[in-house]
Amino acid sequence: MDPEELQSLARILKRLTAALVKLQGSQGYVMNLHTAPLRKPKPGAWETIDRDYHWHLDLRPRLDLLNGLKESGGFHINPVSPEAAANTLRDLC
Repeated sequence: MDPEELQSLARILKRLTAALVKLQGSQGYVMNLHTAPLRKPKPGAWETIDRDYHWHLDLRPRLDLLNGLKESGGFHINPVSPEAAANTLRDLC
């Protein structure tokens, strides 16, 4: 990322994290950074990874019930539709 893109990402994250903290029942937020797999050359390795993969962030509110299930069961349950989540975040930001 160039410096301008990094500043833009920082502004977006600041707005989103502030909005997630305001959500009713929120205990803050959980952020995951997904990076590309190791690029160690080996037979059968993903040869087009530089063209096919991009890093990305997942950002979601920390809700006790859902995070307890994730931590104990290894999965995440999302009880909110994408449309409802987008509307809520739009109103908070």
